[in-house]
Amino acid sequence: MSAIVKVFPIELRERLVRLALDGLSSQSTLRAYSAAIDEFLTWAPYQPTPEFSKALVQQYKSMLIEKELAPSTINQRLAAVRRLTTEAADNGLLDPAVAAAIARVHGLKCSGVRLGNWLDEQHAAALLITPAGDSLRGKRDRAVLALLFGAGMRRSEVAGVVAEKLRVIEERWVIADLTGKGRRIRSVPVPTWAMAALNNWLDAAGITAGPIFRPIDKTGRVCNRALGAQTIYNIVRQHVPLVDPAVRPHDLRRSFARIAFENHAAIEQLSITLGHASISTTERYIGAKQNFRLAPCDLVMRTGATLPPTATVSGEVAQADPTPVRES
Repeated sequence: MSAIVKVFPIELRERLVRLALDGLSSQSTLRAYSAAIDEFLTWAPYQPTPEFSKALVQQYKSMLIEKELAPSTINQRLAAVRRLTTEAADNGLLDPAVAAAIARVHGLKCSGVRLGNWLDEQHAAALLITPAGDSLRGKRDRAVLALLFGAGMRRSEVAGVVAEKLRVIEERWVIADLTGKGRRIRSVPVPTWAMAALNNWLDAAGITAGPIFRPIDKTGRVCNRALGAQTIYNIVRQHVPLVDPAVRPHDLRRSFARIAFENHAAIEQLSITLGHASISTTERYIGAKQNFRLAPCDLVMRTGATLPPTATVSGEVAQADPTPVRES
């Protein structure tokens, strides 16, 4: 008997993985869970005790920690394994008691909020004109960047937009009934300048219905299928090096939110536009509670107090006055 059979019968592995992935509405989550499950099932057979158990999953967690992955990445991979065990128990392939024990393998605590990256308006404007506006591909890429930054959309949402969703509501262009993360439906206003870039691409490509953003083959012909989210990612990564090499597609969405908030956009309206589940999510997302322009550190040493000596004398750090300080 091969080691893999000790984890799951090899003839049922494909079916079980399919059951675990069914029902995942987000394509990005589907890809992440699929990769995590494949990694776990490839890693498990080579362990000293490959039987599927809580101990095995604990070993897997330790392996992920040793790889120095981010807590959110580790938690996502453990969630995928827990989903696999639930399906295994539900289909009679795993003892429910073992599945319950595995469910008690908790992820890593992830406190606080990551700073993230965002562009200011000048750098965003520079990025938007980076694609060549006189070529078909450049017109498409400009329109992609315009929606990512100008409407604060996710790359998967941009990839899925169809022409039928474009409407004029209250004298402005709107992408209506957009299905976003968590299958939440919202309508997204589009600024005039972004709509101009979008119309420029649609006119040049002759698109009147169906997917807005499509591949362009080597002959310059626009294909009938929609671009994938990964292609949207590649488009952004192609153009950002001239502005900020660290920027990713989601940073354009974050930049939209941050700049809109700083220019006094109502937090309630901003939360609806972004498709967040709550206003508190939006506040964390844009760092609304932390002001770097007036930081607490700027409010100390404002009375002219003398700083302790730190000058370097003959290559050595100058020593402070050895007189003991009286504690209060």
